[in-house]
Order: sequence, then C-alpha cells, then structure tokens
Amino acid sequence: MKSSLLSLAGAALVVTSATACGSTAATPSSEEAESAAASASPSVSASVAPATPSLSAAATDTAKPVDEGQNATSPCRTDDLSFKVTEQSQAGGYYLITATAKPGVSCTLKGETAAVAFGSAEDAHAGPAEQAVGPSVEVSGEKKAYAGVSPKSGNVEGGVLYPQIIVSATNDDPNPVSIKLPTDADVAGPVATNWVAKAGDAVPF
Repeated sequence: MKSSLLSLAGAALVVTSATACGSTAATPSSEEAESAAASASPSVSASVAPATPSLSAAATDTAKPVDEGQNATSPCRTDDLSFKVTEQSQAGGYYLITATAKPGVSCTLKGETAAVAFGSAEDAHAGPAEQAVGPSVEVSGEKKAYAGVSPKSGNVEGGVLYPQIIVSATNDDPNPVSIKLPTDADVAGPVATNWVAKAGDAVPF
C-alpha cells in the first residue's frame, strides 16, 4: 500500500468350468484328466488377469485426496469490496473498518495488517498493531471482514489532521479507496489490526 496502497469398482471374477458330458458314465483316464486340466488353465488365467488393473484403478480413485485449491476462494481485490468506517470509543478511540463483498463476489482477505493510511506521507501509513499474521478471512454475502485502526499509538503528542482514511485490500492493490471521516483524524503513529472475522477482535491496543 505504501506504493499504491493500498481452485472395486468391484471386479467380478468369473471362472467358467467346463463339464465334460459323454454317452457313458465312465471315469476319465489319467491322461484325459491331465488334458482337461491343461485346457482349463488358460480360461482361469484369462479371467483373473483383467481384474488386476480394475482393482488398481478403483483404489487410486478412492484414495485421491481432495484438492483444497478447488474450494479456496481467490484473494480479494479492492474493487471486490465495499468499505464502511465507523468511530468507536473503546481503547481511547479508533476507527472500525468493515469490508463487505459486492454482489456475486466471494474472496479472501489475508489475516495480516490491514492496508490503511490517512494520507500519502510516510508517517500517515498505519503500522501493525499485532505481532503475528492470523487466519485468512473469507468475505462473501453476510460474511464480512473487520479491521481496527487507531490514529495514534502510545502517548504520542501532537499530530496531523486528516479528513479521510484510505483503504486497500492489499498493500500492492492499484485501486485504493478514500473514505471521508465524520471528523478530522488527529494522526500520529497510526496502527491497524489484522483483518479478522469478528468486529470484537478488531480493537487496536
């Protein structure tokens, strides 16, 4: 933001047995039995061999892991979202930013410091209010994302007045939006929380 702000089957094994029928019930000789066994063996082999590929294919399909990328939403762009800013009295006063997906949009905001600034000056850009990146937040329909921005950090004296706050989905998004504040913000060392899924978790301390 400092430069522009801001995706078995069961194989049935059929073995066919051939039964020799004759005009008499005489017991077959040993030569005839061996000949019959030799003739039957190819039939059994032919039935079993095709089953092997089928079992392998079935096992592969069943064990195939779900590709999480198919269910993941794409990263949010600033143009995908509508932003609302409200003043809050907690923690010495801060601004709560609510990000709502536009109709038909489903996207994800990384759980990192919100890309926020009050102006173009280096010290007007909000630094991190938290020490670590949190979980990403899906924004879609009634699912919103929240970030809290404090215009001052610590006991900083003085400051510069800014009439707007500038918000972007990411630091390198080329289309940040400027939102007019109800009253000018007295800015000195601003900090912002990560994007979170609950407004109560977006309080910068």
